[in-house]
Amino acid sequence: MAQHRKAHWLADKLTLTRHAMMRSQQRGIRPQVIDYVVAEADIDLHAGDGCHSYRISHQKMALLLKAGAPAAKLDRAKRVVVIWSERSGEVLTVLHDHGRCGRRYRRQRPTWKSL
Repeated sequence: MAQHRKAHWLADKLTLTRHAMMRSQQRGIRPQVIDYVVAEADIDLHAGDGCHSYRISHQKMALLLKAGAPAAKLDRAKRVVVIWSERSGEVLTVLHDHGRCGRRYRRQRPTWKSL
């Protein structure tokens, strides 16, 4: 069996796995946006298996806009979800919170490990 090496990609502050790097490129999410979402996230949900999902709520977006944050930066970070592993300290994947895929990360739901 071939051994797969994890290729790490360093955003400004976070380390991304090879999968996260590939998904962020495919989905058009820049590394600076990933850092911004994690830094400003007010929604932190348990995503299962020692992972957390981070995103910025609409209310926090409005507060940041009033505080003078650039509208373009907020627009890029809108509905972006960052999945981070507590064990490895890496970003596992990033996605846009819409449709079926994003639905899983909107609310706290029981996971198989927590049952």
